Amino acid sequence: MSEVQNQTSSAEHAVGTARVKRGMAEMLKGG
Repeated sequence: MSEVQNQTSSAEHAVGTARVKRGMAEMLKGG
């Protein structure tokens, strides 16, 4: 059970990180 939760949280963390990176890139572009 905890393994599934860990996989889910890590997947969500990866999505959050990608979202943050995209936001930073857009801010640097001035978009």
